[in-house]
Amino acid sequence: MSSAGDVTAHRAPPECRRDPLELLALVLALVATFASGLRALRIVAIDPTSDEGLYRAYMKHLDSHGLASFPELFTEAVKIASGDSHETPYRVGHIALTWLTAKLFGPTFEALTYLSFACQVAFVLCVWRLGRALWGGRVAAFTALALACSPLLLRLAPQPLTDTPALLGAGLALLTFLELLARPRRGALLAFVGAFTFALSVKELAGLLVAPFLALWVLQRARGLTHLRASDLAAALVAPGVLCLGLWMLAAWDTSAALRYLWTGLRSTEANDYMRTHASGPWYRYLVELLLLSPAPTLLAAAAAGWTVIAQRSERDDSSNALLALIVFGAVLLAVAAPLPKNIRFFAILELPLRALEVAALSRIARLALARSDAAQAVGVLIGLCALCALDLYAANVTFVHLHDTVIAHMLAMRGLTP
Repeated sequence: MSSAGDVTAHRAPPECRRDPLELLALVLALVATFASGLRALRIVAIDPTSDEGLYRAYMKHLDSHGLASFPELFTEAVKIASGDSHETPYRVGHIALTWLTAKLFGPTFEALTYLSFACQVAFVLCVWRLGRALWGGRVAAFTALALACSPLLLRLAPQPLTDTPALLGAGLALLTFLELLARPRRGALLAFVGAFTFALSVKELAGLLVAPFLALWVLQRARGLTHLRASDLAAALVAPGVLCLGLWMLAAWDTSAALRYLWTGLRSTEANDYMRTHASGPWYRYLVELLLLSPAPTLLAAAAAGWTVIAQRSERDDSSNALLALIVFGAVLLAVAAPLPKNIRFFAILELPLRALEVAALSRIARLALARSDAAQAVGVLIGLCALCALDLYAANVTFVHLHDTVIAHMLAMRGLTP
């Protein structure tokens, strides 16, 4: 079994029984997710012309008229939102999820909140389940626990928006792509295509993941760590786009309408007053936002990233290789996101490499402080992680009692960092 800090190998060794520390970390992750999430499930008055109001209007229309009425959402005949709203109905994956949720809870704002919260729980579980095959059960569970207590994710979970469903899609796409690189088989290819198609259908920004995926493939090929052929890679990256285009055409039942609304949505941030006011800044704004939300984990992750890159010549083991892949993913995603309007909730997937690096940093500290055995080191990592999770939960409670969004100017002002 891999040690506590090995955010590691492509495949974990077979295990005859569950590691008790893994199970404990997973239970703590679920408790933190449900306790914090359910506490935050409070519905306040929502403007019907806001994005949330539009999502509810789409959900209500489909709940009343069925999925066959989807094309009506693309026409001017159905006046369900204000004319200046930029949330056009090409996010067919999210809208379909809201329709399913309405079947259980009715077409209400509460139903949208339940969907977002369910996606948060699913994301934490998927990181553990899929990460288990990539990094080992203990590390996957520790990373899931760190994510479950992330102030950013705890804030996004109860919001009736697309952010948490988009995070689930991006997380599934990243984890299945890492599995595809490790084991380039047909099943892994189909799993990635399905996950990436889902991510794109929920939110178009998932298309930016193509760049870090290409960078990961180049890195792993150069280091002899993957046998995925270029033709298979091309098929894996192109197929989701083609499938989503087909979904948009089918949903709109009109090619010109589908392309027109898609183009409108892609250009919407250019003319959005909120984005111009609150989402400007340099490429490292995302890092500053993460530092404001989770100071200690972000600093630990930065330290782990630094020594991983510096020590590549002397430490080219499975753990170092896996960490480097996550670092490259985050760095390339930051690069391609740099020209766009900036708000960390749009790229919450950056929390995944950050939390994996946090666990790696704690493991390095435990190895230096507790050189006795792997078990003692793992216990030390879990204790340290629980302390950091407590700080994160406190930060989430303090920050979002006063703020309703991750606007950097407001976070700076709340901490007394602006005049």
